[in-house]
Amino acid sequence: MNRSARASADADAGSSRSSSTSAEALPAHGLTHSNYNCRRSVTIGAVTDGIDSGAAPIEARALAKRYRGVAAVDDVDLTVRRGDIYGFLGPNGAGKTTTLRMLLALVRPDAGSIRLFGRNLAADAVAALHGVSGFIEEPRLYSYLSGRTNLELLAAFDRGGQGKATIDEVLELVELRERADDRVSEYSQGMRQRLGIASCLVRRPRLLLLDEPASPWTSWCSSSSG
Repeated sequence: MNRSARASADADAGSSRSSSTSAEALPAHGLTHSNYNCRRSVTIGAVTDGIDSGAAPIEARALAKRYRGVAAVDDVDLTVRRGDIYGFLGPNGAGKTTTLRMLLALVRPDAGSIRLFGRNLAADAVAALHGVSGFIEEPRLYSYLSGRTNLELLAAFDRGGQGKATIDEVLELVELRERADDRVSEYSQGMRQRLGIASCLVRRPRLLLLDEPASPWTSWCSSSSG
């Protein structure tokens, strides 16, 4: 059960970053937040139309969620500023996935508010999620199709098919280009996670929310920062 967790990532966009990781422990049995820095450059252009360029990507206040009387998330304040790479650390049941589900409008908070790029998620989820992409726990993929075909299907239904032009770029970015034409059923778990990340990047998001992405990214960041 997650107790009160208040976290704010204060680094400004464009500020200098090292490869170090800083973490601040929040109350016992609660969440820990950490700002991660990876030297690998990501150059996928983001969708910017209709988004307030001055608003923080995430502003959550007093978030709470209970299941059958048990507090999964209790009084969470969270601010993620432009340019931050931000992570939750905590034991099972600390409320990490539930918080992400609320940020993606997959579950409704019992209390509190969420603004994404200044837009109220409760008032208009479609508008607030414009320029936001992500997945929870693991990506949902067609295992009998190739990785490339999965991305092509997604791109065809997003932004009028514009994402098709970025497929090769994102496959290269997540180091799957050589296996892109293999069936997803032949992929390892880490490869599936990376394909899921590629499926998010095809949409050119301004904000990327990922649950349990650490394993495929750890080796990816380490190999590129040496």
